[in-house]
Amino acid sequence: MLKPVLDAGVPVLVFFAMVVVGMELTADDFRRVVRQPGTIVVVTVGQLVFLPVIGWLLVRCLNLQPAIARGVLLVAACPSGAMANVYTYLGRGNVALSVILTAVSCLAAVLTTPVVLAALQAQVGESTGFPVPFGVLAGQLFLLLVLPVVTGGASAAAGRTSP
Repeated sequence: MLKPVLDAGVPVLVFFAMVVVGMELTADDFRRVVRQPGTIVVVTVGQLVFLPVIGWLLVRCLNLQPAIARGVLLVAACPSGAMANVYTYLGRGNVALSVILTAVSCLAAVLTTPVVLAALQAQVGESTGFPVPFGVLAGQLFLLLVLPVVTGGASAAAGRTSP
């Protein structure tokens, strides 16, 4: 009984959390970030290179059980999620940069996740056959990032222009 509630409730909560994040953003916030493409590239490459390396180091140094090691490697290879933007917002970070990085990492995940997983699992002596569900990633990217941020931004913009 709890599983259906969580399966429906968690995405709804993430959606509304992202609407709140979107309410704090303006088009100018995104323009400022896009004017610094080097930052986007450096942070994206950092996420694609350093997180998997850190995951691999944890697996090697901590002598984890195989199931836990595979979980750590999977998490290290996956793109960032919408909740990262909420944490950035709560930490008073650059939310527009966080939203852009989430979108870029999710789009890149179609190629990077299988490659990174294959490299990591080869290091641990296992093979990989992990298919990346492009349709699911694209749907989640739209429903849990783009749509709520745009909805929140439009709502906030309408409130800012009202008398």
